[in-house]
Amino acid sequence: MPYDLFISYSQKDNSTGRVTELKERIEAGYLDFAKVELVNNVNQGLKIK
Repeated sequence: MPYDLFISYSQKDNSTGRVTELKERIEAGYLDFAKVELVNNVNQGLKIK
């Protein structure tokens, strides 16, 4: 399945929720512009201490 947006990051990078906030802003901006939702895949696989 093709995706419009793919985000891959370590959980440490999102410890303050910044990656989640960025994803939500991108989705909202795209919906406002294109009037359709993005098909996305968020890969938060790596746990780095």
